[in-house]
Parts: sequence; structure tokens; C-alpha cells
Amino acid sequence: MKNEVKPQEGRKWVNSFIRRLLFYGQAIVFFIIYYKIIVELYEEFVPYTYKTDFLSLLFFLFVVPPLSLVTTHFYFRLVKSLY
Repeated sequence: MKNEVKPQEGRKWVNSFIRRLLFYGQAIVFFIIYYKIIVELYEEFVPYTYKTDFLSLLFFLFVVPPLSLVTTHFYFRLVKSLY
């Protein structure tokens, strides 16, 4: 009977898992939102003459994801500091 799992320990694990799942789910949603915002800004403010296929490809591969990750990271650092 020493190895018996107490109900509270199981609940703590489930609560921790759900909290992490919600946190990372929010992070993914915010990443997508920031990605969309940056893409819209790019399409709005970059003149058509500078938009070549190669530059657009470079921009969407190497600029947009890091910007989205950085903004998401700092937002969630702020949120985590409030807890």
C-alpha cells in the first residue's frame, strides 16, 4: 500500500498538463496571429517593384517566423511574470 497514488497527486499532474497545454496552445495561436499581421504589413507597405519571387521567399522564410517567435516569446514572458 506504500506505492498507492493519492488522488491529489493525480489531479496536480492533470492540472499541470492542462495548464501547459493551454499555455502552448495560446503560444501557437499568437504565433499565427503575429505571422498574419507581419505578412499583411509586408504586403501593404513594401512597394510592388521590390516584390520579386525570390525576395518574397527569403522574407517569408527568414524574417517573418523569427519576428513572430520573438514577439510571441516576449508576450508570454510578460504573461508568465504576472503569475
